[in-house]
Amino acid sequence: MKRICFLMLLCLSIVSCKKITDVSPLELCIEVFDEKGNNLMDPSFDGNWAITGFTVDYLGESYNVKITPVKTYLPTFYGVEIRDYRSYDIGKWIVYFGELDGDSKQNATLVFHWPDASIDRVTIDYNKRSTSIKLNGKNVDILNKRWNSFRIIK
Repeated sequence: MKRICFLMLLCLSIVSCKKITDVSPLELCIEVFDEKGNNLMDPSFDGNWAITGFTVDYLGESYNVKITPVKTYLPTFYGVEIRDYRSYDIGKWIVYFGELDGDSKQNATLVFHWPDASIDRVTIDYNKRSTSIKLNGKNVDILNKRWNSFRIIK
């Protein structure tokens, strides 16, 4: 009986030795300000775009923005949302886009259709080790690497 149990444990350990990796999904947290320094995603600002609404195109689909409270959740693609990150290390109302699969190489373009009829293209080149983000063809300054946050001036 001991031999059978030992053989079963040995077989189980050999079969279950596959390496498991945990890769973080890609998230973008985008600050959108006007030239006067007003946060266009803050619902308390009179000229905000949070209530007006806008869309983002990704992989042939168009996503309408929605205001979402921040909560703990398992990695899931939520599309585009306006979130209150004032209590986090970003400290502002932001446009949130994600989560994208963090386990594979991602090349994606997001097309923002803003309420003022302007369009911005955000290009993402992401793999397990690095993230490159461009706004209208130019590299962006990453403000917070944890959140991949950057600023768009309208």
